[in-house]
Amino acid sequence: FEEHVRVRLRLMEMDGKQLQYRFEVVDQSGQIAVTGMFDVACCRFPTDQPPFAVLIPGRVEAALAAETT
Repeated sequence: FEEHVRVRLRLMEMDGKQLQYRFEVVDQSGQIAVTGMFDVACCRFPTDQPPFAVLIPGRVEAALAAETT
């Protein structure tokens, strides 16, 4: 596997509890080898109940918004 790749990550959507990202994996020659999307949720994991989604902390949301402008 000793090949180096570059991963381009772009925040596509932020709705307060969830983030959606798009990514591209680019090989050494600059060709896009793989594209995809994934979602991330901000959650709490209490020991006595199931996990549940919570609001993304304001400072995190502000930092992400600043990076996308």
